[in-house]
Amino acid sequence: KITGLIPGRYSVFAGCEGDFYSDKVEFEVTDHDVTGLEIRRNQGASLRGKVVVEGLSDPAILGKLSQVSLFATGNDCNVNSNVEPDGSFYFCGLRPGKVKIRAHSFMQPGFWLRRVEQDGMDLSHGIELSPGAQLIGVRVVLAYVTGVIRGQVTILKYELPQGVRLQISARRLGDEGASSHFSAETDERGGFKFEGLAPGEYELTAGSAFTSVS
Repeated sequence: KITGLIPGRYSVFAGCEGDFYSDKVEFEVTDHDVTGLEIRRNQGASLRGKVVVEGLSDPAILGKLSQVSLFATGNDCNVNSNVEPDGSFYFCGLRPGKVKIRAHSFMQPGFWLRRVEQDGMDLSHGIELSPGAQLIGVRVVLAYVTGVIRGQVTILKYELPQGVRLQISARRLGDEGASSHFSAETDERGGFKFEGLAPGEYELTAGSAFTSVS
């Protein structure tokens, strides 16, 4: 039972639990209660494995792995998994079909996805999952990168009020994955900095302004 909904169109679904997934059930709220909705749960697949950082053993840097989130996307599926302190991860409730693992962190710790593999086989372009499959031993291999972009935002004939900052986005060209998008905010002088970037060409855009509260 869900209460307090205003008129409009909605969809409802059950989350990941016990390797099951569900299809979204759409409904519309008008001027009366909606009843009789049925959510069907289906046996899903699971992925279990470990994140490793290629050529790196510094405990201080490896301790930042908790800032990385993994995503399994594809086939109308977008499931995320945290990375545990020992590097392990677990996806459950995945739909049958091909899924692709991506890595991303809004905190820019400097990790970059190199490849996904199992028993020496490269799975970077996708993993084919059958209904109820339980795949183990998947390795997500990251690299630690240290590229930096620094810049300054100048608005011609206008000065932002004190405490107002801009959101700056950076996108690595040629890579449309979640790990190719970064964000930063300007400081009180309009300066910004992106850290932990892989080599490549980037496109920068300035987003909406917001008030910084200290």
